[in-house]
Amino acid sequence: MCSLGGDLFCSGSWDESIKLWNVPQAHVAHAATLASQSGLQEAASAAKDTVRPREGETRAENPHLKPQEEPQIGILPTTKWEDISLQRGLLEELRANDGIRAVCREIGRIANDVEVKAQELPFVVAEDLVKNIGEHQLQAILAYTHDLQAPSGKAGNLYFELNNALRKRGVEDRASMMRTWGPFVCYALKGMGQLPAHQGVVYRGMPGKDFVLSQYKKGRPIQWGAFSSTSTSKASSVQFMEADGVLLKIDVQSGRKLGAISFFPQEEEVILSPNCRFVVTSDSYEQDGVTLVDLVETTTDAFIS
Repeated sequence: MCSLGGDLFCSGSWDESIKLWNVPQAHVAHAATLASQSGLQEAASAAKDTVRPREGETRAENPHLKPQEEPQIGILPTTKWEDISLQRGLLEELRANDGIRAVCREIGRIANDVEVKAQELPFVVAEDLVKNIGEHQLQAILAYTHDLQAPSGKAGNLYFELNNALRKRGVEDRASMMRTWGPFVCYALKGMGQLPAHQGVVYRGMPGKDFVLSQYKKGRPIQWGAFSSTSTSKASSVQFMEADGVLLKIDVQSGRKLGAISFFPQEEEVILSPNCRFVVTSDSYEQDGVTLVDLVETTTDAFIS
């Protein structure tokens, strides 16, 4: 059994009627106070773990930082990951899980890449980071960062298919997600919990300005429900944005810095848990030709340490 611990991950049950979380005004006020302090936090938010290309090496663009639509942002009940029985190691889980194989046709290739990358990491810049992370947890992190770089797009990538499943709100969809992806998510959350923490301002670009502005109203609590890649660099996030997009400025409490534990190392990348919840703390505003909306995370520890 996966002993994840803590009510944040291990309590709650699905209720189809849940669409929003009624947050007390005091909570919203507190979130707004945190947001007002974000200017100070932003100055100190750069990651300490630098990941630089070796001499003569060009660092590949990180596909995870490209804007991704979030069609539903209602609050989800906390998933009971502790009910999942971990009967296989991570690589065996990827190779033998029929549900994963059905949506990730190249899962064998992904698993092979992950196996070799995990063997490499202790010999390179990530040595200090990996020593406290279990074998299967480390492999789960690497599998999440993998990208097939197919000309046809993101479909078939593990992270893409996983997050699509995590975003679904229906009762049967959630049950199917748990059966297919539960062991992987358990390993990933456990491993990411051992990564360096990040508290402070991060940025995430969102496509579809009209939709975002119609949904992200000041005072509204939201939850994406999937793993989310963000950046401490505003400039990098703007670079990835579409012309008709919105930049979310998020004051996070429980982010994790991937650093070198990735197929696409980026010193600015901060990953957020599917369990992170936020409150919108501002109306939309313009800054340097970019439309922004401010959010504050209301969860304090969405990963397992």
